[in-house]
Amino acid sequence: MKKVLLGGLMMLAGIISAAILLSGTMAIDFMYFGVYSYSWILSQYQLTTPLIIFVIIAVVGFALSIWGLFEKEK
Repeated sequence: MKKVLLGGLMMLAGIISAAILLSGTMAIDFMYFGVYSYSWILSQYQLTTPLIIFVIIAVVGFALSIWGLFEKEK
């Protein structure tokens, strides 16, 4: 049960952090060839690595919660 809760909170933290980072980049009114480009803004402010880290935290949290879900209790 502890692993499920920890994994769920890690996944929630990773998803919320990535969503805040992506929404912050889209708040800047920038168009690249007539299209809003979040990837260009992420690369200009060097935020690609933190986005990848947040997504990895979310995936690890999901894996941890699935592992805790199928683990046999003693």
